[in-house]
Order: sequence, then structure tokens, then C-alpha cells
Amino acid sequence: MMGVIWSDFKRMWAGSLMMVLLIASIISFGLFITLEERALREGSARAADRFDLLIGAAGSETQLVLSLVYLQKSPLPLLDGKYYDEIQNSELVSWAAPVAFGDYYRDMSVIGTTEILITDNDRLKLTKGRLFKEPYEAVAGANSGLNVGDKFTPLHGDTHSHDEVRYEVVGIAPLYDDAWDRAIFVPIESVWRIHGLTHDEHGAHGDDEHEEHADEDNGHSVHDEHEHAAHAADKYYKHTDDEHEAHEDDERSAHNEHEERKVHADDEHDEHATHDNHEHTDDEHAAHEDEATPPISAIIVKPKSISAAYKLREMYRKDLTQALFPAEVLSRLYAILGDVEKILSDIAFGAKILGSIVIVIISTIYSKLRQRQIAVLRAFGASVHRIFFAMWFGFMILVSFGFAFGIGFGFYAAKLAAEKISLEQGFGLLVRLEWGDFGAMGLFLLFLSVVLLIPCAFSYKSPALKCLRES
Repeated sequence: MMGVIWSDFKRMWAGSLMMVLLIASIISFGLFITLEERALREGSARAADRFDLLIGAAGSETQLVLSLVYLQKSPLPLLDGKYYDEIQNSELVSWAAPVAFGDYYRDMSVIGTTEILITDNDRLKLTKGRLFKEPYEAVAGANSGLNVGDKFTPLHGDTHSHDEVRYEVVGIAPLYDDAWDRAIFVPIESVWRIHGLTHDEHGAHGDDEHEEHADEDNGHSVHDEHEHAAHAADKYYKHTDDEHEAHEDDERSAHNEHEERKVHADDEHDEHATHDNHEHTDDEHAAHEDEATPPISAIIVKPKSISAAYKLREMYRKDLTQALFPAEVLSRLYAILGDVEKILSDIAFGAKILGSIVIVIISTIYSKLRQRQIAVLRAFGASVHRIFFAMWFGFMILVSFGFAFGIGFGFYAAKLAAEKISLEQGFGLLVRLEWGDFGAMGLFLLFLSVVLLIPCAFSYKSPALKCLRES
């Protein structure tokens, strides 16, 4: 019987190949959608696992997650550095790290941050080298392609080059298995300095000294003027007392004039003292501004507990700031992705129905072409049931080949797409088959096995003598 089936395949190879390819395309399309959607969902979730709480300036939550977790190139509104000072000193926080974006090298993000983010508070070890210690040292991502000792000049955006800056790679970061493996980490102080966000300490100190000396000179001048005025008044009134001892009215007038001048001098002294105090307060305010943390892109926070995370999230959901868990934003993205996946799954299901109809049509034509052979077999005494089984079994062999090629094509296409997405996005996508996938394909295989009984039933019911006469 197998010899007859094989000879039929060779004789009608075009129809057999068409059926195999049709089934393979249906299976591969449905499998590709299922595998790719699962890989994207799980890969993106793994990439966000390292980030417990994100705090940024008020704006789009989705954009904050895409920029921080997946390092998408998109501008973020700057966050006032005072919030980092608050969070860093909070009792609810295990550790916090500022991040500053804006510079790139070879299409890789140059991220200004602190050492604690690179090692996850010493929980991870560097792949090679050491952490940065100097302003223009850098730690490269594990998949950045840079090595210890390499030097580079960053670009601001896509056009402006910081030609005056030359970073040197001193270490290779741990493997995170996410987009940060293709990033470059530098001290955030160097980013502030490059973009003119820090104050010149020497210049500020010099200005303070200059103002201090000026205040001292002004103070000496006022003091000298007061002493000179008092000395002149003493001499004048002593001379007046000697010449006009007999004139008591004039003496009273002079005494009153002296008191008025004294009150006026005291008022001037108080005014100068108040002015000096104001200048001292202004100097303290300027010094405080010099010490303030410059603006940053966002803050990555590691809370001490789940309750602390929710408290921080509530504290910094204000008019000027936003705080969020990446998972809550991803859940909304997954809902959108799930809707897309459902639409594609419905399309795949429709393709299976249409494909099944086409398969029945092809099988019916295939059976018509074999009617003469079936009549000969029946004339020689072949059992009707045996002929029926032979035809059905031949069809199922073609279906099985189609399923096998379809699974292979679908899995391989999903792997290629996952690798491409991983290279572009930076986080790994794991494509794998689950038992549920085989269950769905098994149901479709069972459906086809039943549907293919239809062309087999039509073929063996035709009278053998009539078939021989017509042929």
C-alpha cells in the first residue's frame, strides 16, 4: 500500500507540494504570532525587573519608562536636582541614583550617573576593570564593543560634538541582559560640567572674597567717619563752653543740637549695620545656590520595602514630578499588545478556516485524478475500506509534512525576528515552544483529519465499472 501511495506522490508531485506548502504557511503564521508576542512580553518584563521605582519630571509616564528602561532616544523634561537630595536622604530609600541623558557615542547612550547604579549597590561585580574615579573616566556596557583603555568623544544629540571632552574607558559593566548592556556610564558631574550646569568654584570663591574685603573696607570707612565726627563735636562744644559760660540759653541750644546730631549718627550706624546683615544673608543664599544639585533627567530608586515604595510613589506624584512602577506602565502596553495579538490571532484562525477549505478542494481534485487507479484496485478485489484508508493515510502524510515544515518555519522566523529586535532594542528575547502551542496545533491536526474524510468518501463510492468505462 505504501508503494502505491508513494507512486501517487511522485506522479502528482505539484498538487502534493501545493498542499504541503499551504499547510506549512498556515501553521508557521499562527506559530510566529504566538511565539513573538510571548517573547516580547516576557523580554520587556525581564528588562524592567531591575527598576523598582522611577521618578521624573511631570510628563508622559510611558515616555519615562521607554527612555529609562529601554533607553529610547526621546527628550525628557529636566527634574530639579533638589528632589534627588530629598530622596537620597529619605529613610524609605535603600539607594537612589540620578541619571542624565543627552549624549551619545556610536548610537549608544552616554549616561551620567553614580557608581551605585552600575553595581546595584555592590550586588553585581564588573566584568572587567574598575569603576570610574575621575571626572572623564567611563564604564562601558557589556555589549558596547568598547574595551578598557579605549577613548571616545561623545555627541550631544546627533550633530553637536563635545570636541573638548575625551572619556577613557576604565571598566566593563556587568551583563544586565537589557538595553543598558549597550550603554556607557560616566560620572554625572562630568555631564553637568560639559553642559554648563555647574558653577565655577574658583570664580565663586574669588567673588566671595572680593565682596568680603569690600564689606570690610566699607565698615572701616564708616567707623572712621563716626570717630572723626565725634571728635570734631567734642572740640567744638568744649570751645563753646569756655567762651559762653554766662549765656545759659545758648548753652541749652548747643546741647540740644548735640543730642540731635548724636541721634542722627546712631541712625546712620544702624542703617549701615542692617545693610551689612542683608549683604551677609545674600552671600549665604548665593553659596547655597552654588551647592544645589543641578537638574537631572530622572531618578532610579530602590525602596527599602514594598510599603516604602508605595509611600514614595504617592509622595512624588505631584504637579511638578511623577513617580511610577515600570510594571504598571508595561501592563497598559501589554493590553495594547494583547489587543494586537488577538487581532492577528483572529486573522490566523481565519486563515486556518480558508486553508482547510482550500485543502478539501485540492484533496477532492486529487481524488478525482486517482479514480481510474482506484477502479483498477477495486476490480482486482481490493477492499473498499482498504482503499479508503490508503487515500486518507496519504493525505495525512502530506498534512504531517506540512505541519512539520510549518513548525520549523514559524520557529525559525520567530528566532530571526527576536534576534533583530534584541539588537535594535538591547534586551534579550527568548523564543520557546510550550505544551499549549502543541495542543493548539494538535486540535487543528485533528480537525484536518476529520475534514479529509470528505474527499475520501466521495472517491470510493463511485462504481468501479463506470470509472473504467469512462477512463
